[in-house]
Amino acid sequence: LRGRDLLLKQFQISQHGKWRAQAQGTVQLPLVQVAQSQPVTTAGGVVPSDGNTRIIAPQPAVVTRAMPRLVIDRNRPLTVNAQVQTRDFVLPIFKGKVALKPLTAHIDVNAVQQGNGIVINRLQLTQAGNSQVAVQGSARLPLIDASGNRQPLAINAQVKLNNFNPQQLSEQIPINALTANMNINARQQGNQVMLDRFQMTQQGRSSILAQGTAQLPRVDQAGRQHPLAVDAQVNLNNFDAQLLNRNIPLNPVTAQMRIKAQQQGNQVRLNQFEMTQKGNSSVSMQAVAQLPLNRQPLKLNDKVKTRNFNPQQLNNKIPLTDLTGALSINAYQTGDQYIAQVQNLDLNAKLLSDASIPRVRLTGQSTAAVLLNADRKSLKSFALNYNGQFNAQGSGQTYTQGPLRVALSGTPKLLKISELYHNGAAGMVNAKGQVNLTQGAQWNVQAQLKNFKPHYFVSTIPGNLSGHVDSQGQWSARRKNVLLDNVDLNGTLKGKALSVQGDLAVDLAGISAQNLKKNSPHNN
Repeated sequence: LRGRDLLLKQFQISQHGKWRAQAQGTVQLPLVQVAQSQPVTTAGGVVPSDGNTRIIAPQPAVVTRAMPRLVIDRNRPLTVNAQVQTRDFVLPIFKGKVALKPLTAHIDVNAVQQGNGIVINRLQLTQAGNSQVAVQGSARLPLIDASGNRQPLAINAQVKLNNFNPQQLSEQIPINALTANMNINARQQGNQVMLDRFQMTQQGRSSILAQGTAQLPRVDQAGRQHPLAVDAQVNLNNFDAQLLNRNIPLNPVTAQMRIKAQQQGNQVRLNQFEMTQKGNSSVSMQAVAQLPLNRQPLKLNDKVKTRNFNPQQLNNKIPLTDLTGALSINAYQTGDQYIAQVQNLDLNAKLLSDASIPRVRLTGQSTAAVLLNADRKSLKSFALNYNGQFNAQGSGQTYTQGPLRVALSGTPKLLKISELYHNGAAGMVNAKGQVNLTQGAQWNVQAQLKNFKPHYFVSTIPGNLSGHVDSQGQWSARRKNVLLDNVDLNGTLKGKALSVQGDLAVDLAGISAQNLKKNSPHNN
């Protein structure tokens, strides 16, 4: 300690015999040196008065004199300037709760606190590969002022992420290395939290803007419990979710969302969720969920409505637009098994891949079941059954209707198609079989087709096929066998005529597709 400055020369933490974290820096304390009168008791009747004069007293005496002392001065700021270096440092407070990786990073902090205000001039964390997060901002602490009033908590912060990879902190965070700017402005007073602004911008074009309020749970003077309540608005402007996680199959989205929800105990009530796109396009839902807390199973009741909704704005592979209708979802948990029942399904839409079909309609009901492994994180098996109608209104007001049945089951390594049947708007298809992914891909599939139009289900595969296919094979690093038994397939696929008849047995082990093309230059 030198005057007001507390110099931290060395602070080190060791784990397993090696240093894992060390810090150094300067803390400027909000102190001032004052002369304070302090009583002093003399011994042997000698009273030291001023260092030069000695007064002889007949007995011990008590006198006062000025003594230098450091006291807190509220008009002076507390300033922190520190650097922290970690190497494979395990945060013990999270051990067993969050799967954090050992941290290797450099942390630089410069902050000032005065009164109820904190200013962060610099808070920067740098990791390997130029991964960096930097924070600047200010905060007002909820302290009681001179008038006896408690000031509200307020935060205003700017965060810059430069190739910041959250997975260097934990593999449980499913976010890519991220470069973005964030702006946060929030207040809290009493049991109310107000998010005045949250904005995240990526690559100068993709952004998300949110604002809203939250009422924290409380018990009033009459003993009544008030639940947690959230009311938020979110605006997405060309927001690209794949910049967060490249596995999310969504296009960049421009939309507005409104969310109203309440939570009390283990029950969450979604009073309003609505997403609105350009024009009059929207999807909305209301739901009640019982959270799996206190040994209670998960339960969910959900009602979804769509109005002129355009799914292609989310994923351009969906061959539908102007989706209008409703469905209900009832989901629940039994041990490690999760079951979802879709009821009252009634959706109609425009089919983009066929101009001769103005609208299609899907009705019916479905049940899906998922069984997790004992860790409740990985999939063990699944099953899906759908039974309904797939109808189409053609040009000239002609109307085609027919059943659609789907029965699938399997594991992460095996897909079994017990039934895929439709005879109506998309032609006729009757298929069954299975695909085994244990060693490469092994399949055994049989299908009968009549005027089947695959573009009704996948917009990128236009066609009209009739005939039957019986195929078996294996495709792996060691074996590449394909067997087509008594194939008879005719029609069009992607605008080109297709005609295949006969049997085919091929062993392609060791032959690349390029060599095959060279050996068969006339094969189209």
